[in-house]
Amino acid sequence: MMNWGRRQRMLALERKWAASYTPTPPEIRAADLVPGTHYAVLMRHASTCWLRAGWRCTCKPVTRFYAERD
Repeated sequence: MMNWGRRQRMLALERKWAASYTPTPPEIRAADLVPGTHYAVLMRHASTCWLRAGWRCTCKPVTRFYAERD
């Protein structure tokens, strides 16, 4: 049987491995975006945002842009 501390250490190692294994495209500042170019966008909403309940967004989400691969 595994105790909670050992499980947390194993999960941390797994997350570290996954982060190093999965290639991450370079992040781009909003000021550097070029019209007509494709980008991947990641938006994180607050846990209290109404969007999570199916309503309109009530928070200021953190938005990140990433370069798309050709």
